[in-house]
Amino acid sequence: MAGCSAVLAAVMLASLTVPASPITTDVDPKNALVLPGNNITILCRVGKPIYFCRFEIPGETNAVTLMPGKPAKGGISYYGNGFESGQCGLRLENIRSKQNGHLNCTMGVTDETEEAKGTMTLIVAQSPQLPELRVAVGRKGSYVFMEGESLRATCKIAKGRPVARMTWYLGDGPLREGLSRTLLEKDKEGLETITQNVTRTLLWSDNGKQLQCVANHYALTPGSEKSNFQLNVEYAPKPIQHDAAVEEADNGKGNGRIVTLEINANPKPTIRWMAKGKMVREGTSDSNKIFEVDKTINNGTGKWITRLNVHSVDEDILKAEYQVIAENPHGKQTYDVSLTPSFLTPGILIGGVVAVVVLLVILILLCYAWRTKKWCCADPAPCRNEKESESLTASDKEKESQPVGVDSGFLPSNCMVSNGPQFNGRSDTESADGGPLNGPKKKSSFKLPPFFKKKDKVSADPESLTHEAQLQDDEVPSPDKKNVINQVTKSATPNPDGIVYAELDLQAGRRAVVVRPEDDKTEYAEIMHNAKQDEENDHAPQ
Repeated sequence: MAGCSAVLAAVMLASLTVPASPITTDVDPKNALVLPGNNITILCRVGKPIYFCRFEIPGETNAVTLMPGKPAKGGISYYGNGFESGQCGLRLENIRSKQNGHLNCTMGVTDETEEAKGTMTLIVAQSPQLPELRVAVGRKGSYVFMEGESLRATCKIAKGRPVARMTWYLGDGPLREGLSRTLLEKDKEGLETITQNVTRTLLWSDNGKQLQCVANHYALTPGSEKSNFQLNVEYAPKPIQHDAAVEEADNGKGNGRIVTLEINANPKPTIRWMAKGKMVREGTSDSNKIFEVDKTINNGTGKWITRLNVHSVDEDILKAEYQVIAENPHGKQTYDVSLTPSFLTPGILIGGVVAVVVLLVILILLCYAWRTKKWCCADPAPCRNEKESESLTASDKEKESQPVGVDSGFLPSNCMVSNGPQFNGRSDTESADGGPLNGPKKKSSFKLPPFFKKKDKVSADPESLTHEAQLQDDEVPSPDKKNVINQVTKSATPNPDGIVYAELDLQAGRRAVVVRPEDDKTEYAEIMHNAKQDEENDHAPQ
């Protein structure tokens, strides 16, 4: 009895023993997509040394046992750093389509009773068939559709691995509206087929566009992945998208006109022009040979160009009303046309804007100059006409070379220039006026307002200036003074040095007296006054 009890206890203890946890196997890569003929390496690893490595490969009858250093057989060989590193790897060369599927690796681990296993998925890409696009016929029982009619189409991309991705296009843009759910089918070889429908209400602008079904797949050759269908949508003539273009024509007289109009219609419309109550059909002219209509030009995808030639233009013809009548089996449209060209072309508009901007800039500069008194000729010296100096006669130049006030008639006889520096040609005051005193003065073409003219002003103490000798306003200057009025201001207060500060004001004609601004410079001339000579002149017999 005791022996039986011991055996029973041992069995129960064995049944209560916790089973060992499976060994973790790292597989790299877990998934791979390759093309037939490519190579791939797969590595299974554990954290302990192993003593055997085995792979189960789809398409192979038996499992393949691999060892380091063993030559490849059928494009299959060992890959890794050896059994001591716990690595069991596979190098698979020249992959074939039948090898698509799950690959399993099995390893015997040292000091472990159970084998370590891992799995990866190998997808060998299979190029699908070209997209198959089918379009249902229209109301007329053909592939000619009407505006507003419903378009129904189906696209199928068959036998691809993995499944192809389908995209629809209408013209240059993707088509995302009216698409049904995709239908997927898979055969026993793992090849997949995708199918999708599209429904669209056709617009007149769809005419001539390409309906495309495009397949996107890893194994497809670029350029062979789409199927096209060109839409033919019929519609009545549409309102014009652009105004008629009117241009002048040189018909020998220079007064002709050419009027061009583009019309959208499908099929080709019959076009007639109504010119001053006369109907002119395409390819013909009126009885007076004034109006002529060219043959209608096909501009592609339902666009038609009609052109009216007007060989003689007068006021009545320009003001007359003109109409274009376009008609096809689906409707009629009338267009009003004017012979008066639109001169507001983009180029002319841009030129006008530039001209306005330039004019505004000039006005702003003029206003700024007027407010700040900073004219280009505020200083007359730089603005002197160089040709004026060149036109002086020899005698004029000789007079200019004389000192100011010596036999020139510009100063009274009791005033004489001191023996100081001589002035060659012009005095300081003359320089301020910008011209020679004796020579003829040319009339400037640029006239400034009176309030911009300058006038010299003596800056000496006003109390020392007690007398002013000037010509009367009604006195007519003598010819030898060249119409120049002289103003001399001198001091009556005795000066032991015999020096008098005077203002010499040379004015052409009768000018209003204007005081110069405070910041203007004043030029001076030093004049020696001989009092004794003045008294002798006063007592001299007249």
